[in-house]
Amino acid sequence: MLGERDGAMSSCHVTMRRIILAALPSVFALAIFGIGFTTGRYQAGRSLRRQITDYAQSETLGHVVAKGEKQSYALAYEDPTSAALEMDNFSYAVPSVLTPFVGSGPEPGQHDNAFINSMQFRSTREVAMPKPPDVYRIFVTGGSTAFGSGAPSQDKIIGQYLENLLNGETTLPKHLRYEVFTLASPAWTSTHERIIIENRLSELAPDMVVSFSGSNDVHWAGAGRDVFWFRTYADQFFWDLLNSARKIARFHPMKEVVAGAAPVDPVSVATRLEKNVRLSATALALKGARYVFVLQPALAITSKPLSAREQKLRAGLLPPALENFAKSYHEIRSHLSSIHSDHFLYLDESDAFASLSANDEIFLDSYHFGDRGNAIIARKIADGISSSLTQRAP
Repeated sequence: MLGERDGAMSSCHVTMRRIILAALPSVFALAIFGIGFTTGRYQAGRSLRRQITDYAQSETLGHVVAKGEKQSYALAYEDPTSAALEMDNFSYAVPSVLTPFVGSGPEPGQHDNAFINSMQFRSTREVAMPKPPDVYRIFVTGGSTAFGSGAPSQDKIIGQYLENLLNGETTLPKHLRYEVFTLASPAWTSTHERIIIENRLSELAPDMVVSFSGSNDVHWAGAGRDVFWFRTYADQFFWDLLNSARKIARFHPMKEVVAGAAPVDPVSVATRLEKNVRLSATALALKGARYVFVLQPALAITSKPLSAREQKLRAGLLPPALENFAKSYHEIRSHLSSIHSDHFLYLDESDAFASLSANDEIFLDSYHFGDRGNAIIARKIADGISSSLTQRAP
C-alpha cells in the first residue's frame, strides 16, 4: 500500500511540475506585460504631471525680476526696502482654474500674498447675498493690473485702495458703506469682462462696475488675436493638456477652431472694445447699476518722464508695438467718447502719471505698477466717480 501511495504521489508531483513548467511562459509574459503597462502608465502620468506642475505654480514678482534687479524694481514701491526683501512673496500670476464661459480664472485659495475667495474675487471676504441695505457695492474688473499683479499686499491693489478712499471721503453720503470687490484675471480682455459682468456681476446686486481695462485688447491684437474668438495663455494650457491626455489615450487631437492672423488694425480693436462696453453697460442698466470704463495707462503710450530703468523697459518694445498702441489708444478714446448714457461713464486715465517726474518710479513692466501707481490710479478713479456716487442710477 505504501508503495502504491508513493508512486501515486510521485506521479502527482510530475504532473504538477509539468503544469507549472507549461504555465511559466504565460506567467512570465503576464509579468512582462504588467511591468510594461505600469512603466508606460507611470511615464505617461509623469509627462502630464510635469506639464501640470510647470504651469500650475503660483508666480511671484521676485521670481520674474532678473537676478540682481530687485533693488531697482523696489523703487516703484512706497517702501523700497521692504519691497526688495519681500518681493519673492508678491503674487504676480496665480494658478488658473477652468471657469464657466470665460475659459479660465483665478483659483480660489491663498497663493503667496494673494487671497482668492470662493467666487474667484481677490478678497478674504465673501460677497454677501442678499446685499445689506446700507451698502453701496462696486465691482472692479480687468486684467492683471486690475488684479494687482506685483502688489505688496492684499490691501494695496487698486480695488482695496478705492474702497478705503471712498469710506474715508467726507463729501459722500454718510449713511452708506462702500465695499469694493475685485474680479480680474491676467490676460483677460474686454470680452472676458463683458461676459463676467453679464453672467456673474450683474447677479450680485451691483451699484457700479468699474472696468480698468484696454491694454490687453491692444496686446492681443498685436499678437493677431480676435478678442471675440481666441484663447488666453491659461486657456491654451488647458487645451494643450487635454490634447496630451488624448494622445496618451490614442485619440486624435482636438480640431483647431482658433486661427492665427496678422495684427488686428486699430479701428477693429476699438470697435470690438466699444461693442463690449455697450453690452456691459446695457446688462448693468437692466439692474439699475452704472458702468464705468477706465482706460488704463501703459508704458508704450505714457507721456510720463521715464526713469533710467523705465527707459530701458520701453526701449525693449519693438516699433510696431509702440505704433500699434498709440494708434489703438487713439481709436479707443474716440469710440468711447461717443457713448452717451446715464448708466455709463468713461474715464481716460491712460496718461495718469503724466505729472510725475523721472525720479518717480512707477512701471514694473509694460503694464503693471508698484503700490505707488496703484494708489494714484485709485485716487483718480475715486475722484472720477464721486459725483455718480451721490445718487443711484436712474
